[in-house]
Amino acid sequence: MFHKRAYGLNIDSEIDIEAFLDRPSESTAQITILRGNISVPRKPFFLNKRKIIAHPNGVLMYWRGIGYFLVEEGRRITVMTNKRHHRPGIVQNILLGPCMGVILIQRKEHHLFHSAVVAKRDGRGAVAILGRGGDGKSTTATALCNSGYSLVCDDLLVLNKDTTPYMVQSGFPGMKLWLTSAAALVEKGEDLPMIGKKGELEKRFRKMEDNFIEESLPLGPVFILSYDERLTEPRAQRLSETEALQEMLGHWYGALFKQELLPILGTDRQFRECSEFVKKTQIYRLTRPYDMDKLQDSVDLIDKIRCDSASYEH
Repeated sequence: MFHKRAYGLNIDSEIDIEAFLDRPSESTAQITILRGNISVPRKPFFLNKRKIIAHPNGVLMYWRGIGYFLVEEGRRITVMTNKRHHRPGIVQNILLGPCMGVILIQRKEHHLFHSAVVAKRDGRGAVAILGRGGDGKSTTATALCNSGYSLVCDDLLVLNKDTTPYMVQSGFPGMKLWLTSAAALVEKGEDLPMIGKKGELEKRFRKMEDNFIEESLPLGPVFILSYDERLTEPRAQRLSETEALQEMLGHWYGALFKQELLPILGTDRQFRECSEFVKKTQIYRLTRPYDMDKLQDSVDLIDKIRCDSASYEH
């Protein structure tokens, strides 16, 4: 059994999830990850590339060619992989993202959104970067880390829901990047291990032990990314509560995966948590040109807004 820690929780796992932090074995685990048999529906899933359904006490997720992942009661993840599957990085990627996202939602201790989060050690709060798949969350977060920021969490924005301001729960010291971004922004990025693939696009994993903040931090401004090829420089617009709510509904973690989770987790919870979030948070739409050479301009704009927001609050 491997003894790990992520998002403030102790995890015992039969699978070595290298991205998670190690912890002393004597401390009690809140989450257990096991290999085992899973009772699956008689109706086969093999025609689906991915399938997510309700299961007694939890959520059953299936990826064709990889296997089944059963997430139960906010306490346990059972993994049953295809016997012919021999790519542990892809299994770990599913555990890092979808499985941890679902189990954290099940625990009902946090608000959860799909986001990368970075911060500086200057007491001015963390910055959350949101966007749809391919909009550049991790790319922008990597550029910020190359410019003096440190990683807080990748993929999951985990918030202690009962604090004002929100406190961001640190994740694990690693970031997932598409190969094109890794090659452009990370030294020897093309040599990073592959943890996923979408068509011809490969996703790589970058370890961040030397540039990672483990403690919880207050949440500062939130940036929702979009592209506009007509622009020559990035623009940021502060959103009203109504505008922000419309945007945030799609970034609530339970609304991902083509909304397969929503019937299980509940649209009422989605609306309630997003409504609470926009009332307590400064949310901006950051629109920028589709040009990697202009990425530093977005970094500079994010940094300016973060500093201005912190100065105003104090």
